[in-house]
Amino acid sequence: MLRILTLVVLFWITPKLVHGESARLIAVASDTNVNPHQSVKLDVYLYNPNSHPVMAPSLEFISARLWTSDASRKRNGGAAEVQGQTSTHPPPPQSLTAKSIQYRTTNVRIDAREGDLIEISLEVGDKKKLRSNSVLMFCAPKEKQR
Repeated sequence: MLRILTLVVLFWITPKLVHGESARLIAVASDTNVNPHQSVKLDVYLYNPNSHPVMAPSLEFISARLWTSDASRKRNGGAAEVQGQTSTHPPPPQSLTAKSIQYRTTNVRIDAREGDLIEISLEVGDKKKLRSNSVLMFCAPKEKQR
């Protein structure tokens, strides 16, 4: 009986793991070069690749995680930072229809210095969070800036 129950559970869970039950958060930068202490605009896409609706966090509140490090290795270490809006009453999850995409933009303040490599990822959601891909940017020294 235990084997049959195990097989039933595996057949029920496996398609959910294979097909992916959650939406994806995708961050895109229009430019990967930044100037020192600049804000950048990122395009944000909430995508449901599934052939059925899924519950997904709202795009109303987006937080950004930044990691800045010196690419020239003149300075040791790096700096981590989190930016974002918070709310005591975050919006409830939404139903994202099959094969659909939601879009918005967000601005992220980057306090980088010349020669810094910046990694940014975005996050949405309260209890069930979605994290985006990483976007890499470079703050070129003045002689290499365009």
